[in-house]
Amino acid sequence: GCLFCLFGSNVRVLRMNTCEEVNKCVPLPCRVSSLTYEEKKRPCHVHVDVTFGSPVKLRFLVFRNYYTASILIKARTDKTGSEFKTVLKTYGLMKDPHCEADAQNWHCLSADQFLPGSDVVGILQLRIYLLQPSPNWRTFELRDLACYSVSPLPSLGRTGAAAAPAEPDVLSDMSLQKMNVRRAAARLSAVARAGSDARALLQRYMSAAAAPDRTAEIDEAV
Repeated sequence: GCLFCLFGSNVRVLRMNTCEEVNKCVPLPCRVSSLTYEEKKRPCHVHVDVTFGSPVKLRFLVFRNYYTASILIKARTDKTGSEFKTVLKTYGLMKDPHCEADAQNWHCLSADQFLPGSDVVGILQLRIYLLQPSPNWRTFELRDLACYSVSPLPSLGRTGAAAAPAEPDVLSDMSLQKMNVRRAAARLSAVARAGSDARALLQRYMSAAAAPDRTAEIDEAV
């Protein structure tokens, strides 16, 4: 199992048994459209398009919900051309569409949650359908949406094991990574002080990291 950590715009995947950083999530440049209403009046289909400049391998989709009850995702790849294929069937974001208790939570979707056989390589565009059957909310959307791919990091060795001497350029890269993590952690601390939602999210991640054998809690936190 892995723990997903957010440090500002930086995302890391940690191996639970050693908290060893094994992968780096790389932000994917993309353009997020405004909401498209397929009819003039509700209820109707509402979607947002996420367009990439070139084919990408999608690993994670991160966003903050704003009163959207559930979503459905379709993808267009370099293999399907202009045809969109469903990669994620209706995925709930709110336990009750009429209640706002969890209406503004952060969510992280992994490509592992997509339908079996879904092609996550060569994605050109995502079309995310927003579903909200409740008449209680005048507006609903997804905010701060970001997409990530994953690239492996140089192995830093397991805890307690002697690390092999690194070449000067590798040491430089490691120092740069540590500096970026410290800066990112400082940014997250500032965000956590600014909003209770961010503080609650950080506490859940830290609790999950402190108890690596509690897999269910980590899954719930991320």
